[in-house]
Amino acid sequence: MGMKHAERRSLIVAEANSGDVYKDMARIHWQERGKRNKTGGIVSISVDGGPCHFFSLRGLPDDDKGKIRLDHVARTELRLKLGERHDFAIEETTAWQKLLWAIHATDPVARIATCIAV
Repeated sequence: MGMKHAERRSLIVAEANSGDVYKDMARIHWQERGKRNKTGGIVSISVDGGPCHFFSLRGLPDDDKGKIRLDHVARTELRLKLGERHDFAIEETTAWQKLLWAIHATDPVARIATCIAV
């Protein structure tokens, strides 16, 4: 298996959209997340070279280019504050990592559906 590609970007931390709270979701403009990281995919995101966390990836409008929108749970886990600029690495995930995301999801719907499927 070859090396996974990581898209590296300096982004400003912003509040999640109201419908994205408790959904383990990161919103990043399409030009900044890389061509391999598709909307709706599960990606691994690390901050400033730290440990990775898994998120469902969504897009942002052009006015939000340069931002990453995360909810309070994600910001707390990653030790981020609103308005801060950090270096983010956005990387494709394996099938196993996608399963881990679903099992550990904040959203109980994703967790329950995964447990039933497994």
